[in-house]
Parts: sequence; C-alpha cells; structure tokens
Amino acid sequence: HFLAQTHPMESLLPLIDTSTRLPQWLKRLNGRKWVFSNGPQHYVEAIVRHLGIEAQIEGCFGMDSFGLTPKPRVAAYTRVLRQAGLNAERCIMVEDSAANLQTAKRLGMRTVWLSHQKRKPVWVDWRITSLLDLRRI
Repeated sequence: HFLAQTHPMESLLPLIDTSTRLPQWLKRLNGRKWVFSNGPQHYVEAIVRHLGIEAQIEGCFGMDSFGLTPKPRVAAYTRVLRQAGLNAERCIMVEDSAANLQTAKRLGMRTVWLSHQKRKPVWVDWRITSLLDLRRI
C-alpha cells in the first residue's frame, strides 16, 4: 500500500527506457524465464508489460506472491521454486545483488552477477556488465 501511494506506476514507467532490443534478445535466449523481485507483484507485472517482454517471461514473482519474505532469505527462494515447479540445480539466477546470489548458490543454482565491480565473490559463477552478455555464457 505504501509503495502504491508514494511511487505511482504512472510516474515511474515513463522513466524506464523501452528503446532497447530486450524483447527480441530475450526471445533468442534459450531457457524458460521468470522475474523474481522484492518489489510488489503489481510493480513487477507493470514493468514487464512496459518493457514489452511479457511474451518471453513465463511468470512474475513479486514479494507479495512469495509470502512477504524478501530475498535473500531462503524461504523466498524455496517458495518461488515450489510455485514454479523448478529444481534449483537446473536454474541460473541473474541478479544485481551479490547477497541474493549467495542464497541462490547455497540452494544449488548457478549464478550470474550483473555488476561493474571488477572482483566477484566466490559464490558468483559469472559476472557480466550487461544483460546482453548472457548469450556469451
């Protein structure tokens, strides 16, 4: 409720750049794709629609869809994995938070850190600076 009142989507969405080739790029990227965010469900869905990637995304998990337990708590991950019918060992998590990737790695996922940091933590399998770099790994 607080975010809906203080951060209305009609003010936020125009700030998000939609001029990228992200929809076409995601379509060519192998694998099933989900969005897992600590943001509220309606935010996550609105952003996915605004970016024009809803056809490439199998499902969205905002915080209220996984029990209001935020990442990096294990309970958030296990709930999403269960709801999506996924096995952690068959997942690759792409994330800009190293702390969130640490939990993913502990659960058996492969991890990709979206960061400009030069050094990566030991629980990060790959570090990229752009989502477009995913195709090379």
